[in-house]
Amino acid sequence: PLIAMDGTMARRLRNSGLDGKGRIKTGYLENVRSIAGFTRDDTDTTWAIVGMVNNDPAWNGQAVLDRIIYSLHYRPPTGTTLSRAQSGGTKIR
Repeated sequence: PLIAMDGTMARRLRNSGLDGKGRIKTGYLENVRSIAGFTRDDTDTTWAIVGMVNNDPAWNGQAVLDRIIYSLHYRPPTGTTLSRAQSGGTKIR
């Protein structure tokens, strides 16, 4: 699903400026929330993202994972080998 546009992400991260800026699969089990997929930062760099909250209760896990996606877009990691890698021109469609 595209962020803030369809599937299980349709209602998540709305009005955040991230509409369509990534494809994220979500997961839900009792006391577990997870995400996995690809998203882009503000400079159009594509990042792979995987996150899981495994806690009793995991009711706020969705908010934590959404905040990670939001932070990755607006404040991506800097000073790492990956953040300085040349872009291969891969686009999320």
